[in-house]
Amino acid sequence: MLTSVPKVIDAWMAALSEGRIHRLVVRDATGTMVGCTALLTEEMTW
Repeated sequence: MLTSVPKVIDAWMAALSEGRIHRLVVRDATGTMVGCTALLTEEMTW
């Protein structure tokens, strides 16, 4: 289920603009996408 909570969307948008979200896309030998993920980095996550 996708979230539509404004503070969550605002946090993701801020992380995108600050360069704290990185995307990884995996493709097979034919170029077909077979997986993807988003990595969010924060100083205080641990």
